[in-house]
This record gives sequence, C-alpha cells and structure tokens, in this order.
Amino acid sequence: MSEEICKLDGQFSAEIPHISSPYSNFTFEQQKKLDNFHKKVAGCGSETYNLVGFQDGHIKQVELPVFCNNRSCDNPGCKKHRKYLYKRNHQPQFDFLKESIKRPKAYVFSGWNIPLYEWSISKTRWFCRAKLRRLYQVLKELSVTEFSVHMEIKFYPKGHKKYGIGWLHFHVVSGFIDVAKARSLWKRVVKYETAIKFEYLEGYISKYASKTPALATDYDRDIYHLIVYKTQMHRYSIALSECEREERVQQWYLEDLLEREVYNCIRSDIRRNGGYNQFAVDYERRLRNEDKPPPPSWDDLTAEVYEGSSPRDSLIYSRSKKRPSYTYPLDDDGNYEGDYYY
Repeated sequence: MSEEICKLDGQFSAEIPHISSPYSNFTFEQQKKLDNFHKKVAGCGSETYNLVGFQDGHIKQVELPVFCNNRSCDNPGCKKHRKYLYKRNHQPQFDFLKESIKRPKAYVFSGWNIPLYEWSISKTRWFCRAKLRRLYQVLKELSVTEFSVHMEIKFYPKGHKKYGIGWLHFHVVSGFIDVAKARSLWKRVVKYETAIKFEYLEGYISKYASKTPALATDYDRDIYHLIVYKTQMHRYSIALSECEREERVQQWYLEDLLEREVYNCIRSDIRRNGGYNQFAVDYERRLRNEDKPPPPSWDDLTAEVYEGSSPRDSLIYSRSKKRPSYTYPLDDDGNYEGDYYY
C-alpha cells in the first residue's frame, strides 16, 4: 500500500511543479511594511480633505486630495506633490547652492549592476548607502563649488537581457568638477550631462525626488519600495540644519481640526458657565453617527496653497495644560457667525 502511495506521489510531483510565492522571499517585518505600502498606494489620491483659510480678506474653503507621498508610487498627482514637498523642504539648500554656483552643471556618475533577485534587501540597502557616502567624499575633494548628489536605481523591463538587474548610478549638480580626476577616484565612468539654466536649478534637482523608475511587475515595485524605504537618496554639501530658514506664516488649516477646536472651546465654556450650544450638540451627534478617520499629517496633503508652517506649531496642536485663549467668530450665545460650519 505504501509503495503505491509513493508511486502516486512521485507522479503527482512530476506532473505539477512546485509553485512558490515570490513573497516567500520577504521576512515577516518586510511583509508588514509591504502590507502598509499597498494600503497607502491603493488609496493614494482617492480621499480629500477640506482646508480653510483667509484669502483677500475672506474665508475660503479648498478641497484637496490626500496623497501617499511614497517614492514607489507612480500616481502622477502623487509625483507632482512629492516634487512640491521636496522643493519646499529643501529651498534653503537651493538658495545656498545658488549663492555658490553661478553656472550650474549636471554630471552622471555611473555605478554598478545590482542582482536584485539574488541579493537580500538589507545587503542592497547597505551597498547603496555605502556608495553614496563614498561619492560624497569624492565630491568634497573635487567639486569647486557647493554641490548636491542624488541616487537613482533603474530597473530593466521584462524581456531585456538585464531583467532582474538594477543599475545604481548618481546625478550630481556642481559648478565645476574635473571629470578626469573624478574618473580616477571613482573608478567608473563619469560624464558631463548638461548645463542647467540658473532659474531651473530647483526643478532639475527636485525631479529626482519625485521620479519613480519604470517597474515591470508588482514584485519589482515591492523590491524597490523595500530598498528605498527610509534610505537616504539625496545629499548636499551643506546640511539642512546649517541653513537659515525663513519663518512662514500659516494661512490654511484643516477644517476638521478647526471644528474640533471650536467644539473644545465651547464645551469648556459650557462646563464652567453652563448653557446650551447647538453647534456642540450637532458636532457630538456627527461624531457618534460617523466613523471619521483621524486627520492626516500636514505633509500628507497636497499643498499648492500651503504657505504656512506645520499645524503642529499652531494652537490646534498645543498639548499644554494651560490652554491659550482663542478668538473665533462666535456670537454672544457661543454660536458660530456665518454658515461655514454646518
């Protein structure tokens, strides 16, 4: 009986090959990151949040989509938003580069072919970071002016002879670099790419922050996400902490947070002095009837209108026990004047 079972088992194994999931190559922690990544990408741009602000002396309301801002997301709106955020956050470094570079030039430092399906994610991440540090030291020695360096990993399409290989290379912006000396130190091909117009410097640099390589399969996208997740891919000769930042005045606020703050003020007043407020009653009723998600972080929102600082610096996010005084357009009974808030 056992011999017959063995024969049948052998025939079954020969006829049906073993099928292994590609995700079996990921660790448990990596799979958790991927699950979170898939959830964010699936909802990228599908939800919206309302912003309220003063413009031209009037209260205005703007509805904007919420993007995931993930480097691996190929949503066109998300790419545009990532580019905006990068330009906004690194503007002090752009200004510093402009002061040092009068005629900016772009260079390409060729790198290495990485066997993506053979190396572990941790080994690939370590390799990329090590090469970025090495190039930074080379540029510190050779660049005549201040500079910026940006890592890029190209994935080859299906059918290409190098499919499954990632090409690691770097884009550098500087006033001048001796290419011959750079080749001798870098031990790889270094070529002058193009001259950059002075007014296009921010856009040229920022496009690498929003650029997502062409990825043939979802498995390639998962690999790319794990490689670049919280990996430093851009570096400047001057750190952001060393730059002078201009304090921005906040002009736009999340409507949900403003409503919550108005409600908290009214509730505190009612607890001290008693009374009744229809806005507070309606707000509590909506909270009970609606399963509203928590407000997103400030940087997760599309921000063409965001000229203000983070709301975490505002009174809305104040967690001090001594609550500051607020000024809202309320009438004598504590009701909101106007029809903006329900």
